[in-house]
Amino acid sequence: MNPRYVHYLLKRLDLNRYRIGSGQPLLTHAILNGLPVPRLGRAEQDAAASVLGALDDKIEVNGRIAAAGDALVRARYDEAAAVAGAVIAIGELGDLVRRGVPPQRIGRDENYIALEHMPKRHMWLSTWTDASGVTSAKRRFAAGDVLFGKLRPAFHKVGLAFVDGVASSDILVVRAKDADRRGWLLAALASDDVVAHACAVSDGTRMPRARWQDIAAFTVPWPGDGAARAFGGFAAALARRVEAAASESAALAKLRDALLPELIP
Repeated sequence: MNPRYVHYLLKRLDLNRYRIGSGQPLLTHAILNGLPVPRLGRAEQDAAASVLGALDDKIEVNGRIAAAGDALVRARYDEAAAVAGAVIAIGELGDLVRRGVPPQRIGRDENYIALEHMPKRHMWLSTWTDASGVTSAKRRFAAGDVLFGKLRPAFHKVGLAFVDGVASSDILVVRAKDADRRGWLLAALASDDVVAHACAVSDGTRMPRARWQDIAAFTVPWPGDGAARAFGGFAAALARRVEAAASESAALAKLRDALLPELIP
């Protein structure tokens, strides 16, 4: 059998439906051997795997674009920070958005970002869900805001929002005072130094939480207004490219999932 076809076949079968047990659900050989599968010839397997695989390959390329963009912003920030002749407090670059919203005023189709939607040490937030399951108060955010995971900050969850929406109360919403300095704010908040500081001053042992006032008071390297604005333009261009790639990946994933039952009945 075509190995890649087997991958999509198992995805089509949705094996989670067949797991048994409550504490640690599992699959047995007997269950797997008893699952009904379509009888496709090798040519049909190759065709299905080729179409579905091409979509996943492009999604993977887009993921590498995002990772490369993240690494490039960090590298440029570190280079500029190394020769910066001054420092600036985070609070001079951005403000905490304190606008809360009760659950009854959150639309079911609004975008919702929780900590689980924020990848570790990755500054582009391209994943979210709808707010249909929200039952508690949240924070409003807008596209271009920087979200900082304050719960267990050691997980290093800091990123740029591509859409408007509502965020978990375990996330700080930070808005740039000046849009041209947003890139420097993003790179600073996502830097190892700021995250390490947030960890050091967090309250609590089992569920430590960082506080905005502690983060806002922390100083980071400052290359000067002109250099910071140039950096902001560079970061903004990369963010647009990553956002386009993420949007394309979402459309490709939707197409792949629609084709899966058609190609593997």
